[in-house]
Amino acid sequence: GAFLERCSSTRRALAAGQRFCSNGSWGAMGFAACTLGGSAFGVWTMIYCNALRKAPYFHRPWEHVLAAGFFAYLANRTSTLSDFLGERLDAGVMEQLKQNQGKFDEKYKAILGEKGYKKIFG
Repeated sequence: GAFLERCSSTRRALAAGQRFCSNGSWGAMGFAACTLGGSAFGVWTMIYCNALRKAPYFHRPWEHVLAAGFFAYLANRTSTLSDFLGERLDAGVMEQLKQNQGKFDEKYKAILGEKGYKKIFG
């Protein structure tokens, strides 16, 4: 039910040329959250490394800046990759459903119901 509805909404969004993601839409807030989260993780990683070495927490501050930038970039790329793979998975599932439509019509109707079947294949 819900997964197939999500697949059909993804297919419609892609057909309309919209950018559609697993969380609904990718906006400025998602970008800001990834950037801040990645930056904070980078800075705290360097603080932890310095604490393990028993050095002052902000020893060599340029390393903190590099770590913050690297982890912010990594968080943004990971989020983008996750969205891309979700879209590819949805497209692959829809392609498989279309290829197997003639073979498994009765099974699809039994699982989806007449209304859901017409909604996806209609």
